[in-house]
Amino acid sequence: MNRYVRGKVVDLRAVMTGRKNAEELRKTVATREELADFHPAHAIYSARRGQFAEEPVMTEIPSEYRGCWRITETSQWVDDGLDILGPALLSLTGYTDRLRVHCLLAYVNCKPTRTGVSFTWEGAWEYDQMSGSGRVTLRKDGRLKGTFRIKGGDSSTFIAERAEEPDEPIPPPPSYRDKWRRRW
Repeated sequence: MNRYVRGKVVDLRAVMTGRKNAEELRKTVATREELADFHPAHAIYSARRGQFAEEPVMTEIPSEYRGCWRITETSQWVDDGLDILGPALLSLTGYTDRLRVHCLLAYVNCKPTRTGVSFTWEGAWEYDQMSGSGRVTLRKDGRLKGTFRIKGGDSSTFIAERAEEPDEPIPPPPSYRDKWRRRW
């Protein structure tokens, strides 16, 4: 059973066999509940290898970094506008982390490093989609010193102090389509 697709010969049996094998491999993927029974090292290994179901697996962040951090000052951006959307916060819990600063709302994926925590973020500045990376280290006075980088753009250092979990969670970033749905 061969078929020509875009000038190439495709073996349909091989395609069907590949799909069947993929479905069987999918059954071996661990769910979030199953990962709770794993040894922590094995759970982290499975998460890094992408062997888990739809929901992300919690990354173990050192306790001295874990929690919400209030961003109090930045080197490149005006500190007066940090709280336009609410208190400027960075959450570092290892699971469903968020960032809110100026007009930026973003999802954060963090991982521990030898000297602190590094993270990547993806979100929107107002309605413009953007992404970037950053890292934080703990200073001797108990505050975080970190860096934000916008992919293809600015970078800024920042200082953050430990804060309480906000009463309302940081909202998800708006999509580009939301810009056109908005009614004035």
